[in-house]
Amino acid sequence: MILSKIPITMNKTIRLYGIIFIVLLVILALLELNKTQLTDWRKYYDIDKKSPFGLYVFDKEVDNLLSNQVTKPAISPYEYYKGKEKEPHNILIVQSPIDDESWKRILNNVAGGSDAMIISTYTSNFISDTLGLYHTIISYGETSTLKLTDKKFTADSIVLNKLPNRTGFRRIRKSHEILGKEVGEKEYANFIKVKHGKGTIYLHSEPLILTNYYLLESDNSRYVESVFSYLPNRETVWFSRANKQVAESSSPMRFILSNPPLRYA
Repeated sequence: MILSKIPITMNKTIRLYGIIFIVLLVILALLELNKTQLTDWRKYYDIDKKSPFGLYVFDKEVDNLLSNQVTKPAISPYEYYKGKEKEPHNILIVQSPIDDESWKRILNNVAGGSDAMIISTYTSNFISDTLGLYHTIISYGETSTLKLTDKKFTADSIVLNKLPNRTGFRRIRKSHEILGKEVGEKEYANFIKVKHGKGTIYLHSEPLILTNYYLLESDNSRYVESVFSYLPNRETVWFSRANKQVAESSSPMRFILSNPPLRYA
């Protein structure tokens, strides 16, 4: 008689655990649905990111900014220029890692008459040594005010009041022209013009100026337009870093699998 009751007791226990598990799933699902979405302040600089520091808005407006002459290769500069002679054009790079072989191809094209706009908080040692300037932290304030040095652009400043990178340039050669500065108690160069062969390289140390957060604020677009006005009106090749899109699973289990506690259970 005692042995015959054991399966019944086990079945009741299993059903009880099953009910508890289902209740937990429902509670976690309700918590997930009602969870307040936190703002993602990570600095992606990706064209598909709609978060504050993505480049989604810039990607949508860049054709208008550059007269509908923008090409976006899905390959590296090294592969793009390999075995190809291009007419002088503009080159755009925004916070993208570029290998030294690709830099060599870019410099060769600039020497032949192209112009490059590099907007980044860093450059490789190769390009820094070649051009003779280096990135550095120039201030530690909570805000950055950026202005251009040309008198016709004096009204086109931008104030970075959310997580500015506060980078600029040091050890600048006398032959380089300073086009923009971060201003405050002291002034630091953050936008430089460098002649290279028949062409020109423009280096700007603050890519935040192109992000969704700042472009959507009133009047900031004027500063960006002034920066890009240095490029000639011709084709621009934008080498943006590759964005791998991860397809969302269509499985009914995707909610459970996307939550570590549930996945573990």
